[in-house]
Amino acid sequence: MEAIKEPKVLKEENTIGRKLQKCAVIFTERIMVTDQDATRSCFDLNKDDLLEEFLEELASPEGMSEEDENLLYANLLISTLYMIKPKYRKAFIAYQASIQKAPALWLEEFHELMDTYRIEITSQPENGLEDERAYDENMVKFEEVRKAYVRSAKRELPPLQWKGSAAQLTELVLALKEHLKYDKLKINEDTKLIRAFAQMFEFEIDDISNRIKSVCERKTDDLKFISILGKSFTDYCDEREKREIKK
Repeated sequence: MEAIKEPKVLKEENTIGRKLQKCAVIFTERIMVTDQDATRSCFDLNKDDLLEEFLEELASPEGMSEEDENLLYANLLISTLYMIKPKYRKAFIAYQASIQKAPALWLEEFHELMDTYRIEITSQPENGLEDERAYDENMVKFEEVRKAYVRSAKRELPPLQWKGSAAQLTELVLALKEHLKYDKLKINEDTKLIRAFAQMFEFEIDDISNRIKSVCERKTDDLKFISILGKSFTDYCDEREKREIKK
């Protein structure tokens, strides 16, 4: 079954192929279509476009590990982005974000992928990719999409919001780390754990690595957030006891 093509959107040459040999960025969702899907867009990621290349290293598609599938997805995402004509790449990024359960999280993961492998992406013009200038233009388009989602999130506030600071959230997550159950393959760094926690409240947090360093440097401070929480809990219990006595 031939893939659905839209020449006005796609470049004439086919640049789908393996660009990365490894991928440390784990995508929470990896939405792909196949040749068997009756309706699909040129903005969809067609798994079959790259599966044969990956099957050279695998016994069968059923035997593909989560790590292998993540690598295939990352390669397919980068390949498809660069196969689309530049003026349609913003629409492609917006479309991919829109089909995710958590668009903002996907956008963060996409940004991490592009940032982590910037050198690999910009040093393969012979492999269907482009130079630094094109890369920077793509990231400008990405930022426009990200800002649109941020504005949308502000219009539709989540039912539960974080009122504290970014530093306080960082301190709280690190204190809770050993008591949280999460996928350590997908969330394999403290920065990712903090970002995932912030995402539950749709709370924007940046420069997480430096925030971790900062809260750890003041771990002996009596006024640190965790100490304040202890007092808050004691105050809550005292107030509750008073209410019970009045009944």
